[in-house]
Amino acid sequence: MERAGVTHVLSRLSFISALGMMTRISSQFEKTRKVSGPRALQPSQWGMLCTSDTPEGEACGLVKNLALMTHITTDVEEEPIKKIVYMLGIEDITLSTGAEIYSPHTFVVNVNGSIVGLTRFPARFVANFRKLRRSGRISEFISVYINHHHHTVHIASDGGRICRPMIIVENERPRVRTEHINLLKRGVVNFDDFLKKGLIEYLDVNEENDSHIALYESSIEPSTTHLEIEPFTILGAVAGLIPYPHHNQSPRNTYQCAMGKQSIGAIAYNQLNRIDTLLYLSVYPQQPMVKTKTIELIGRVWIEATDDASFDRLADAPREADGTVQKRYDIIQSDGIAGVGERVDPGDVYVNKQSPINANDNTFNTGEGASASISYRNTPMSYKSPMAGYVDKVMLTDTDNDQTLVKVLIRQTRRPELGDKFSSRHGQKGVCGLIVNQEDMPFNDQGINPGGSCYCR
Repeated sequence: MERAGVTHVLSRLSFISALGMMTRISSQFEKTRKVSGPRALQPSQWGMLCTSDTPEGEACGLVKNLALMTHITTDVEEEPIKKIVYMLGIEDITLSTGAEIYSPHTFVVNVNGSIVGLTRFPARFVANFRKLRRSGRISEFISVYINHHHHTVHIASDGGRICRPMIIVENERPRVRTEHINLLKRGVVNFDDFLKKGLIEYLDVNEENDSHIALYESSIEPSTTHLEIEPFTILGAVAGLIPYPHHNQSPRNTYQCAMGKQSIGAIAYNQLNRIDTLLYLSVYPQQPMVKTKTIELIGRVWIEATDDASFDRLADAPREADGTVQKRYDIIQSDGIAGVGERVDPGDVYVNKQSPINANDNTFNTGEGASASISYRNTPMSYKSPMAGYVDKVMLTDTDNDQTLVKVLIRQTRRPELGDKFSSRHGQKGVCGLIVNQEDMPFNDQGINPGGSCYCR
């Protein structure tokens, strides 16, 4: 059993990277064992786990990602459920004889694995229980289903179950109709209103086995109970950014899921107000010509996944360092901190501070035995990066112990260089092999040049 790596640091390389990491599921199976069973894609995972988003190598199939509309349940109290079960006509099992319990027409009712009673009309009981769930009387994440093989009715309200929403179908017609979609587009109602009105409901894997689900509205049959909201919801948030994924090889979609998380784009709407340890932002974000519906669902207007690589050849060349030798403390202002907008070269001091030499000595905190003076030593914070940068912002705040905290954000502007990795949204990766002037690039009869050309094989 794998016990290392239980906690992870959230990756903020891009918005898609953070979203993909928060929907990740890690198996406790040992990665070194070459067993195909736990790594395979199971039929019960349809619509619950992404079919493409899994890493390469030894973790293949053991690290999965949730699908787009998947929800993981939390614990719901059992006692109110048991009271409702008895109100719906369930007989107490302690008052039944052995002949009644083992009768072929008797079904045992379980709540989270605990036997609570018997019923001779399981279909009617399940239908009434689902009516209460669809009307909002009980939690929408409680599942109920009939196991005809074991003659049992299972009710589950525990946490950790994976479920997803589906449209309810009655009399060969879905409950969600055109007027509901129009109200949703205008913002009059939202997704939660659909749940409260009983138009859609959440099903877990066990209840899916007791349902007849249609993929398209045209394939609804008399026995159909539910309809898929959209077929593309079988993919996750990262794989949903791939345009026309059904035209790609399956490994290409898997490659793109890994490289899409490494792309430089945007991380959040408050990205210009954040001070992270490492923050990557794209200077010229572009909208692609082809977008997917997943982009609209996750609430982003402009794409931050890997796009066509654009090379800025007309920009000015990087300024060479001036001939004058600057001192290390030239950018420090009167408060001991570098000013915003100052250029920081390697070795420059951007925070000039001092630390007490006897900081671990407790004598100066006492009364009479306190030392008269505390000696300090200079501990300046110097710039370690080999490339020059600029002070973007400085934040001064206090900790819980009333200690002053200084955060300095230093900005570096990078241009594409030889050897930089680029990729399309179809997993076709490559490195920058040549940077030429604009007049040497191919052009059409209207004089339009491409930003970059890529040879994929």
